[in-house]
Amino acid sequence: MTEVTRLLAAENDYRDAATRPQGRDVTVGVVIPAYNRIDRLEATLAGLAHQTSPADTVVVADDGSDPPLADVVATWQDRLPITSVRRDDEGFGAGQARDLGAASCHTDVLLFVDSD
Repeated sequence: MTEVTRLLAAENDYRDAATRPQGRDVTVGVVIPAYNRIDRLEATLAGLAHQTSPADTVVVADDGSDPPLADVVATWQDRLPITSVRRDDEGFGAGQARDLGAASCHTDVLLFVDSD
């Protein structure tokens, strides 16, 4: 069974956020729920590509964009460990898209970032 460590305390006390389990590397996954707004998604991905501590995986959770975001994601595969998942556009599904992205991420830590 994987040990779960809570990193956030009451009232946004982040003092323990730097604490990492000893003796192993911690994998980090970034989930980006997105709906249309390709230009903003591109800016977010550019920022992630320039991080000094890169994510182990990035998942764009497409919330039914038209056109689908898979082609945009494919253009970043040489710069990021990136994939995409998609749900149908059923209106106001950012939370469901985020959950879909999280379910496809098999990392120790999940980081949720908006696409803007």
